[in-house]
Amino acid sequence: MTEFVVPEYRVSTDRLRVGVYIRLEGLKWHEHPFLFKNFKITGEDQIQTLHELGVKEVICIPGKSDVLPLSDTVQVVVPRGEDAGKSPAEELWRIKRERTERLQQQQETILQREKNYVDSQERVGKIMN
Repeated sequence: MTEFVVPEYRVSTDRLRVGVYIRLEGLKWHEHPFLFKNFKITGEDQIQTLHELGVKEVICIPGKSDVLPLSDTVQVVVPRGEDAGKSPAEELWRIKRERTERLQQQQETILQREKNYVDSQERVGKIMN
């Protein structure tokens, strides 16, 4: 990864490209389909999702980026497939929902196992008495 010695700065989503590390501002975690507010752009679909969400600017973090955003003179054209199907945003929302559900199931399992452990300790204590 290339190290850039440039402070964080705002950048238009029109100037983003794969390899730029960004931070979303003004959106709560449930208002976007990404897992984290800080992430490296790994595909054009993420840029398209930002556009679909109406995000105009993000914070660029050059120290964690592989590349810098495009200059003002270059325009990005996001290709759209013939086949509409699911948009990248819908796919990211689906993944985020699945992970949230999985996390809730894991938390419920942990709570049940903790209860079973406490019950077992009580039974063993009674047996020992």
